[in-house]
Amino acid sequence: MKKIIYYFFIIIICLTIPFGLFAQMQGLHGDVNEIKKGEHSGNLFHLTFYNDGTLGTYENDPEDFAGVWPIGTEHRYLMDGNVFVGSQVIDEQGNRREIISEVRGGGGTISRGDQDPETGEWQTFLPLPRFTNPAGVHAAMSKWTDSWPGYWPDKNDDLTDPGWPGQWNGYFGKGIKNADEESYFVSDDYNNDESPLCDYFFPDSTDRNRKGLGVRMYFRGFQWSNVLVEDGLFVLFDLENIGTHHHDKVVFGYKFGNNIGDVGVDGWDAGDDSGKYSKDEDVAYLYDYDNSGYGGYTPVGYFGGAFLESPGNAHDGIDNDNDGADGSGAIINHGMFADKIVQTNDLIVVIDYKTFERSVIPMPAEGITIPYQDEVYTFGPGDTLRERPHNLIDDNLNGIIDENNSAEIEEGIITYLNIGLKYIDYLTGNGLDNPMLDERRDDGVDNDGDWDPLFDDVGMDGVQDTINPDLGEGDGYYTDGEPHFDKTDIDETDMLGLTSFVLYIWED
Repeated sequence: MKKIIYYFFIIIICLTIPFGLFAQMQGLHGDVNEIKKGEHSGNLFHLTFYNDGTLGTYENDPEDFAGVWPIGTEHRYLMDGNVFVGSQVIDEQGNRREIISEVRGGGGTISRGDQDPETGEWQTFLPLPRFTNPAGVHAAMSKWTDSWPGYWPDKNDDLTDPGWPGQWNGYFGKGIKNADEESYFVSDDYNNDESPLCDYFFPDSTDRNRKGLGVRMYFRGFQWSNVLVEDGLFVLFDLENIGTHHHDKVVFGYKFGNNIGDVGVDGWDAGDDSGKYSKDEDVAYLYDYDNSGYGGYTPVGYFGGAFLESPGNAHDGIDNDNDGADGSGAIINHGMFADKIVQTNDLIVVIDYKTFERSVIPMPAEGITIPYQDEVYTFGPGDTLRERPHNLIDDNLNGIIDENNSAEIEEGIITYLNIGLKYIDYLTGNGLDNPMLDERRDDGVDNDGDWDPLFDDVGMDGVQDTINPDLGEGDGYYTDGEPHFDKTDIDETDMLGLTSFVLYIWED
């Protein structure tokens, strides 16, 4: 039986940052001179990473490990892994732009980040200074104390131990090394000056030298040697908008270099790679079609990525993660995608796209206008309403945004990814009382009802029996910061999961 290898990554997107932390980080931005690499070898999956966000090899460096499995062999499963963050924006001249910020990548022309054609300067995510030892050669990892900075810029707001000097900046706490190996770096897209796209768009009105989208990326990699997870790497991407521009349309993508069955640096076996995805499991994976790697080694394992946590959508009226199936609500079916002609006095749902409040009204004889971002949409009696996928607009005036989330699979086969999910029927009210439809982690509601007063009533600091009981401790009611409530409970995010998958084929 072939052994399956999974490469896991977690996505958590945060849009705010505490002021004190921002003040300590202000002035720091990506610098190509800060690029360093690290090496995850804490279990059977062996991988090089760079602190700009590039995973695997860069320029096919023979000293890099391109997702080797099992460790100690030359069997490569990942040429490179690359992050893509895109947004649709309006520049100062009123032009609509689609700007994508990416990492340098491994050298392939398909996914490589951009460089200034004259200076060669990277226009990509680049690492911030002060998150490694300036005299060292490695990116910061828990296993290499000589890779740590003298202090951590993002911990200077700790009043009792500013900067955590001499301590590991662990995800699980100061000095805590829960994983067998943990890596950490911070990068941003400050230098993503791609003319002419960025000539008239400035994501931060307080710093017009900042280009790109004004996105800062906090990255952590985790490996455990436990047999249950010994074949993979967990990665946490924490993306923050540190500019002043509010992004309405944002997409996150991740690319795996499909090099299943390669051996060493020059042993290419990529032309026979194939792949699939599962929307229900939020998994995309690659495999070697003939199950024979370079030089004839067999079997060749599977390699994939799984979203363990993804951003949520609390405004579309759809139960995106299907965790509200046991409650009220209507079910999306093919009939919702049919064109319909609206007439005077037909009931319609109008969305305020600033607050996402819905209003049920009869269609006026004079029609209606609905503002969205910088545009105004007009609807009137006699119009044919047709729901268009992926435009973040309720085109058919039923209060649901992009229920027609279609995908074209292979030769023109259309699949509606939202078929079978529950939604809120705003015309009848069916689903409005289901707390797991459009749930979110800042609404002050224990949406899934798993907060336990016997074990979770520990106060805002999340710690039981502090010397001076903090806000909310022992009061019999859930408080932000306590376990199983709002920001500490990922189940209270209406997660989008895996929404698209593209497989490119290239020959040896």
